[in-house]
Amino acid sequence: MSSTLNRSSEHNSTQQDLQKQIDTINESLQQISNAMLQDQGSPQPQWSERAKQAANHVAAKSHEAAAVIGEQAHTLDDAVVNQLRSKPYLSLGIAAGVGFVLAQLSRK
Repeated sequence: MSSTLNRSSEHNSTQQDLQKQIDTINESLQQISNAMLQDQGSPQPQWSERAKQAANHVAAKSHEAAAVIGEQAHTLDDAVVNQLRSKPYLSLGIAAGVGFVLAQLSRK
């Protein structure tokens, strides 16, 4: 039971971290957008450079988020495998029950 609570709290923590990263990206894009609006009289190369910086920032944050999600998926996979190995008969019973329910639903 405590391992389920730990995984749930880790999942919530990861979701919060990802949400913070998304918020940071949105703020950065908003700042760049505001700066571009203020610099409308500026030459276009400056806009291009800012767009590149924004794209690089978004790419970096996306890679960070992907890494966190990958780690979380690996942890979840390990937890499922451990649970299956520790209680094989229960796992088999659950799988049979789910299969039965899906079979009944597909007939209707």
